[in-house]
Amino acid sequence: MLRACVVALWLTELELTGCGGEGTNPTASGPPGVVFVQGDSGSGPVGTTIPVPLVILANNAQSLISVADWPVTFAVTSGGGIISPATGRSNHQGNVLGPMWTLGPTPGIQTAIVGVNGYSGPAPVLHALAYVTSPPGVTIGEKGTTFVPDSVEISVGTLFAFTWNGPANHNVMMVNPPFFNCPLDATDPGCTSPPPWPGVYRYYCTIHGALVNGKPTGMAGVVVVK
Repeated sequence: MLRACVVALWLTELELTGCGGEGTNPTASGPPGVVFVQGDSGSGPVGTTIPVPLVILANNAQSLISVADWPVTFAVTSGGGIISPATGRSNHQGNVLGPMWTLGPTPGIQTAIVGVNGYSGPAPVLHALAYVTSPPGVTIGEKGTTFVPDSVEISVGTLFAFTWNGPANHNVMMVNPPFFNCPLDATDPGCTSPPPWPGVYRYYCTIHGALVNGKPTGMAGVVVVK
């Protein structure tokens, strides 16, 4: 799925912004000076198809007037996937709709660039996380009141899983996004993480651990995704 974020690529800086609705907007002519990309950083299993983020074109940073009927291209630059159709033109709102991204066979971060005719700034880069669903990069068990292993590094494009060995009941509470949590007991003996982007993922068991000053202690662990 696509993360709910909007990235604005200005000529000189990167800012967060919103998008317009369905109304009719005034349009401008001439090369666009601002390019917005909504919903960057989609994810899906390798070989599957995800929507390409919406692209919004504007004439300049001051007026934000949409540029209609302007050519745009999409080109995959890593991962071996395909974006189809690879070309399009903006509508009266400056939006380019419809392209789909079939992720390539390589797990990890895949990229594509958006080419906007006449745009003088750096080409906007789209990112997608392609991952393998099985086997996980690591399966973390538990022994007594310790996760085993409690510190591990995995490659981006793989998942990490937890399994219950018993007899005591445990759970997993992730401290940082994606903030997932799951029980580990006889009824629910295992769970798998959402697809993780590169980063550090800290977690703990709320039954046998605690969160102190924002840091997990006691029965706790960490997964580093690179």
